[in-house]
Amino acid sequence: MLFYNPLKAVSPFVYRLASMSKYLPQTRDYYERVTLDLGTVRYLKDVNNIYKFLDDESLYTDTKLLWFGDAGIKTRETTVDNTPLTFVSKGYSLDSTPNDLTQTTELNQPYLSGNIAPNERYGVKNPNTATRVINHPQIA
Repeated sequence: MLFYNPLKAVSPFVYRLASMSKYLPQTRDYYERVTLDLGTVRYLKDVNNIYKFLDDESLYTDTKLLWFGDAGIKTRETTVDNTPLTFVSKGYSLDSTPNDLTQTTELNQPYLSGNIAPNERYGVKNPNTATRVINHPQIA
């Protein structure tokens, strides 16, 4: 049975605004920052839960760098020997500064892991002691 959603019929923009209203302002700002930079957020609900925890424990302003793979991420895809590979070029930090993780040199970008099974969590990997790293600003 299909259900009719009148908000989707009006406009995708109106529908997006209505669906985003259930999230904290920090979550909405984070999502906008990531998507405007052409990144993606895999599990926005988890991001919202982390912001809620940081607010509840009064830790948000003291957080200097916080990132996990299913939050904001920008990737680069390529194929080598008929094998599709995904690399991480940017991880969007959830702190208030923000201190995003970046790697602009393609040969140094770490692989994205956890994108095989439907419920696997994203992460970065650096197999066989390769020189694939991701950088962040100096944190004082």
